[in-house]
Amino acid sequence: MNGWFTPRARKRRRPASLVLILSMAAMVLLSGCFTGMHTSKSSGETVFMNSFETPRDTLNWYWSGKYRLIPDTPPGGGELALEVQGGGAFPAGSFISSPLRYGGYFTVECWGKVKGVAGYVQLATIADHEVVETVRAPILEPEWKRAQSGEALYCPPGKSLMISLQPGQYGEGAMAVDVIEVKKVGKAGEAPGKIDRRIARQDLP
Repeated sequence: MNGWFTPRARKRRRPASLVLILSMAAMVLLSGCFTGMHTSKSSGETVFMNSFETPRDTLNWYWSGKYRLIPDTPPGGGELALEVQGGGAFPAGSFISSPLRYGGYFTVECWGKVKGVAGYVQLATIADHEVVETVRAPILEPEWKRAQSGEALYCPPGKSLMISLQPGQYGEGAMAVDVIEVKKVGKAGEAPGKIDRRIARQDLP
């Protein structure tokens, strides 16, 4: 399942030089404001979750690397997961949201495993069409392991979030990911609460 935003198209002037971010923005014209927020097993409210169960769950992403759905999943990952291969100078896959109405502090976590060199899932704040701050959930092991960013990312109201998938170093290598979650752990203007860096016991096999 790929859940984050309700449909909304936005028109605004943008510099022509930012082709990559514009391309990713064009892929998410179906996005709008946060929906379906709920408390999950680990700390924070889940505002985005994608478990890549059907080809539909790969829509609205910008792909510069190869990707496919595979029948190899972690505990609680459903029937399929996503495998990505290096995208060269750019992330293999990226998803950018519409500007957030309220903003806040966010973390990213997922299941992942690598083939070869370690990779990561990155969450970034986009402001004035540029990446201004990032946090990463590192994917290090050849077997399925839960990964979580060690810090919270601040995204001001009116700015966007971007999820990027980077397998390997310099775009080399491959990794599988599943159940990517972005969680809101604090409100805009307030310091985030203590981030629970431990994975909930019930998430483990």
